Amino acid sequence: MARELKSKQIGDILYECFPFMPTKALEYQLELLKIIGKPLGALYGKADIKMDGNENAVEDIKESKFDIKAAVSMLADSIKPTFHTKFIKGMLSEIRIDNMAINFDNHFQTKIMDIYKVLLFAIETNYPDFFSMIDIGAVMKQASGIKEQSEEHSEELRGVV
Repeated sequence: MARELKSKQIGDILYECFPFMPTKALEYQLELLKIIGKPLGALYGKADIKMDGNENAVEDIKESKFDIKAAVSMLADSIKPTFHTKFIKGMLSEIRIDNMAINFDNHFQTKIMDIYKVLLFAIETNYPDFFSMIDIGAVMKQASGIKEQSEEHSEELRGVV
């Protein structure tokens, strides 16, 4: 079976991505789980949910309380800079523009945030079921609520100063 090329417009660039071969996908999946496993558990407020043999694990995760601050903190603490760069470059190794491989450093110079958008595209391409157990909409709503609370608090402080 041939690998199906996926494409996604990010900003003004149409990125293309071939899914990894199964061996490479498994290697990166393990690294991805090592990076986000505990933060994901913290995000949902239940790092101790048992997945093996738990028919209700997905529902348990969805019904648990979000803790975005703890998740982001754990994520930042769990990543070493050299590993972070190597992992991302590896995850983006199948990214193409006009069917041509990209030069990571040249392409993303002055576009650091695009790296993460393209990384998300690579994860979506290689692990299409990865986010199926996560209600991304609820996570973003919770994150938005935190941002709004922070902005309200900032307004309050400006009134005091």
